[in-house]
Amino acid sequence: MTRLLQLCPITGIFFYMLLSLGGVHLAKAVELVGFDLSNQLEYSWNTDEHEETLENWLDVTYRLDFLTTGLRFEAFQPSKAGQRKEEVALLYFAAEKDGIQLRGGDFYAIFGRGLALRSYEDRDLRVDNKLTGVMLRGNYRGLETTFLAGRPPRKDRNNADEIRGLDLNIQPARGLTFGWSYITLEAPDISGKGTEITAVRIEAFPEPLSYYAELVKKTRDLGYGLYFSSSLSLSGFACTVELKDYDQISLLTTDGLDYNTPPALTREHTYSLFRRHPRELNAEDEVGVQAEASFSPLEGTSVLLNYSYTAEHQNGAPQPAKAPVLFAKYGRPLFREAYVELTQEIGANISFVGAAGKSLAPGDTNYTGVLDVSLYLDPLNSLRCELQGQHTEEYGGEYDDHLLTLEFTRAPDFSLSLVTERTNKSDLQKLSGEANRWFFIQLDYQLTENHDATLFVGSRQGGFICTGGRCRWEPEFEGVELKLFSHF
Repeated sequence: MTRLLQLCPITGIFFYMLLSLGGVHLAKAVELVGFDLSNQLEYSWNTDEHEETLENWLDVTYRLDFLTTGLRFEAFQPSKAGQRKEEVALLYFAAEKDGIQLRGGDFYAIFGRGLALRSYEDRDLRVDNKLTGVMLRGNYRGLETTFLAGRPPRKDRNNADEIRGLDLNIQPARGLTFGWSYITLEAPDISGKGTEITAVRIEAFPEPLSYYAELVKKTRDLGYGLYFSSSLSLSGFACTVELKDYDQISLLTTDGLDYNTPPALTREHTYSLFRRHPRELNAEDEVGVQAEASFSPLEGTSVLLNYSYTAEHQNGAPQPAKAPVLFAKYGRPLFREAYVELTQEIGANISFVGAAGKSLAPGDTNYTGVLDVSLYLDPLNSLRCELQGQHTEEYGGEYDDHLLTLEFTRAPDFSLSLVTERTNKSDLQKLSGEANRWFFIQLDYQLTENHDATLFVGSRQGGFICTGGRCRWEPEFEGVELKLFSHF
């Protein structure tokens, strides 16, 4: 909050000078666009640990003609006093006119598919690797340019890390784009010399096909990365093939923040048990492939097939950067998964989804199945029953998980879910204090057009939350949770 108070006088002086210089003519020309305000509140009471936690994110954006300013105030207030914090976590000023955008303060950016640079926020993962500095974007005769220079969040104020980047995109013909990126990370505390990454890419759309290829290389440290994807889309049929080869391309700061996240090439599942044993991205040493196809053999029927494979480089260790080794002999397999999903509509009132998959990782094999049946009572009301089962084989033995969900929905007002889960893990396989059974009730309710609430009461098993190959472990929980989402 201190940071905001310090900047308020500067902000006032800036707008005062702007209005004074323009006088009456500027005042007439400026169009007041207005405010955007959103708030996300999460409160939890853990009855087992007797701890409560309040988290809140308040985002405010104000637009005045070609000027924009915004901030995000975050509050994290757990029972343990030493962990509490309240701060302005995002603050920026921006101006955009005639195809040029200038932004100062905090910002996020992504170059290409994230192999060279990906700065983003994900609240579920508790990731916020923003940059504080300046970013300039422009578009001149089909040439899109982005220049940025900023510092990562610093735990230590003496941290001298700095990231600078330049990104160019040009479209010489319709459906064809070339791109080039250059990133430098000065992190004296790590190596004394910093890191440089250069990337080139091409994207083409010769319908019904599409292609994308990106190659990155570290010019100071040995490292390279290659990503390629190709898609085909026809009536009733679509398929995508992706390839990856990442060797020592992580862009890490002194505090351990990662500023590039290449595509993981593993499927992001919607069903809980499929997410229990994910593969987390390792941009230092991965090579692999993912293929997915979907088709509709009959009216009301759709089929999805997915296969992914990830391995280490040869000899089970990162190799000196010479050339991508795709299609060469792989090293030790790290993750393999085969997945099939069938969706079938029966008349106008019933639909079901059947899914099955097998995943393998060193010391961990999982067989998972899902049956998801929906009954549409009328245009507003529906019932859903979902049954999930998983058999796991690991070094410590074998065990099974079963999860049952019963859900009633009245669109768009509310949804009420009852979820129960059980496992037959032995005491040696369970985490310390972990239960064998869990049950919770969850109510999702639209309070008004601008307010949505979620109430959770009960217990749930711990598990991973993953997005784009990045994961966070969420421990077992028993108690009450309340979430409120507001937008004005």
